[in-house]
Amino acid sequence: MENEATRRQDPRSVPGMNLAARVWIIIVFTVLISQFPSSSGTDAWGVRYTTKGPLYVALGRDLVLTATILNVSNETSLTLSWERGNQAHGTMRLADRPGRLIHPRVTIEDKVLRLRGMEESDYGDYKFTATNKIGEMKHDTVAVRKAERPPAASIVLLCHVSETCQWDSPVVTWLVDGVKVTNQGARTSEGGAKLHLQEVKGRIYTCISDSCLGTSTAHFFFAGNVAVALTVERLLILATFGLSFYFCGF
Repeated sequence: MENEATRRQDPRSVPGMNLAARVWIIIVFTVLISQFPSSSGTDAWGVRYTTKGPLYVALGRDLVLTATILNVSNETSLTLSWERGNQAHGTMRLADRPGRLIHPRVTIEDKVLRLRGMEESDYGDYKFTATNKIGEMKHDTVAVRKAERPPAASIVLLCHVSETCQWDSPVVTWLVDGVKVTNQGARTSEGGAKLHLQEVKGRIYTCISDSCLGTSTAHFFFAGNVAVALTVERLLILATFGLSFYFCGF
């Protein structure tokens, strides 16, 4: 009798009920899985800014932050928000999507935030958050700092060496008025191929390229208002009172 009562109370003793319950569980589980992004494995979803910080922006200039959402096929199912936080003013919500623009100088286009005319209170940490339908949240934060001065602009001479199949890379040496340029006296870049003129003063600039193919030399000199680049094969007048000319066959 006890075994018979136990079988009656156990749903598995009724084959039809057991099968129907399993089918409904599978259907509900499948629908839920298809609606929400996976939170584990290689398909884990997330968000990130396309540019890592800290970012520097000058007062009065615009700030543009672009975010991306990873491994979510239906982004419209997510709620997005942007916040800014700093010590002086705490945390401030800037915008929601779908929803509203809270900050008067903020516009949102897709996942791109633009803040017009940076003010002192705008510097801080910018947080982008995405929330799915089950309340799971992912966020990324980038620091935005004040640029105290614009970056230094410079005029650069390039020692261009034609590309040829060879086993080594050319070694470039610069001379200014016949004196070899050192790392202490000037700044070069790209393996020495570029010479920054604001750090050296002279009239005749010479680049010497040396490799397994041999040695070649090119000169660049200033004569009054004319800047001239000379090689053995050609003469190139780069600028004469704002005009440019190119001559071949010299």
